Amino acid sequence: MNEMFFKVTSVKNGEKIVHYYNNITQEIYTEKGIPVYLQQDPRCQPMVDGYNIRPSRLREKKTNKVRHLRIQLGLNCNFHCKYCNQARDRQSVVSVSLPPETATRRLIEKLQKANIQTSRITLWGGEPFVYYKLLKVLVPALRKQFPNCQISTVSNGSLFDMEKAQWCIDNELQLTISHDAFSFNVYRDDENCLDNPDVVSAIKYYMNMCDEKYVENPKSKIGFSINVVVTPENCNILDIDQYFEEKIGRSVRWHFEGIVKCDENNHNVVHKFDKQHRQTLLTHMMIAGTSDPSGPYWSIREKVSRVLGYIINQVDANSLLYPCDIANSEILAIDMQGNILACHGSDPDIMSIGTIDNLKEAENTKAISWKARSKCGSCPVLITCLSGCCIASDSDYEYMCDNLQLWGSGILAAAWKILFDSLIDKIEPATEDEIDNLDIL
Repeated sequence: MNEMFFKVTSVKNGEKIVHYYNNITQEIYTEKGIPVYLQQDPRCQPMVDGYNIRPSRLREKKTNKVRHLRIQLGLNCNFHCKYCNQARDRQSVVSVSLPPETATRRLIEKLQKANIQTSRITLWGGEPFVYYKLLKVLVPALRKQFPNCQISTVSNGSLFDMEKAQWCIDNELQLTISHDAFSFNVYRDDENCLDNPDVVSAIKYYMNMCDEKYVENPKSKIGFSINVVVTPENCNILDIDQYFEEKIGRSVRWHFEGIVKCDENNHNVVHKFDKQHRQTLLTHMMIAGTSDPSGPYWSIREKVSRVLGYIINQVDANSLLYPCDIANSEILAIDMQGNILACHGSDPDIMSIGTIDNLKEAENTKAISWKARSKCGSCPVLITCLSGCCIASDSDYEYMCDNLQLWGSGILAAAWKILFDSLIDKIEPATEDEIDNLDIL
């Protein structure tokens, strides 16, 4: 992959500053062509001393020593989210209807035979609470098999009630709900669960009980959070914290999943970010991305910090092949039949890469590196997204790219502000003459 240099023009106190940035090697040069050694900057020292990265190598064989086990219960869902990337698969997947006891016993036997060891499990749908009868059998069985494991699930929240809240507490199930704040009904023809007093009461009860458990045991592995997808309709992201606090009646930990990923199926449904929406989002991301890491916008600040680590330590993008960890050997996604999935949210019928019966023969051949994508190598914000989704088809990737580049621009701009105390005004490919002027060793 040929590296590419970009001319980054930023502004500080009304004065323009020019740097040259290599999107692959993360090298930065001044306007005069002098290398910028950020590792020597005292402000950056914590990100040098404490930096640790695990390169994502191509096609790693799976292992039984699993850092994160993701179990897909099925794709059935009671919601109709118009941007859902599972929607087209849901129509074709045939659910296997086994009694919960039988399905659980068979899965546990397969996990035991494969000698799977893990400290973290996430249960995925569809909507997990559509499978509540299965959850009531499966979670205790997983808890018995993995006694010290953190077990969590991600739900739309609509089926959550007091009974499920108590059951989650009793079984130490950590809960995240997906909710896009004040843009909820734009892409859903469903009831806003935070307008349902019974759901809100159950959430508050669950949160209060989690707080009590944490007081009793600071190492408690349960808690509540909200997962937000950014769309044009909620691009004023600095208002989201107040929205959730007002709806639930107390402060809530929440985070960004990222920007909406369009695909071949939903690109005509999801609204485009027009000029005003783009500017609003970038302005809010600049504030959030340079804010207190422990504040309400910690998840964007965390993304910015990751990019800072890459830039400061000049991490070559060639060592970061994938945007997520699903291709790594110690990340394992399976369905209830023990099929290994290319992604926990993918269709088992077309995205299976083996079974846990033959675990060590499985490798994620469905994962596509950013190096195989058409636009990534020439993208100035490559390091912020690494193509966005490694199992997206090439056609889906084309639809995702614009929004991912917008999101990445906000992250890179915040990182630049922290590094150089200046606001990026323009990023453009460097000319051959400008590149020849750089002091490249």
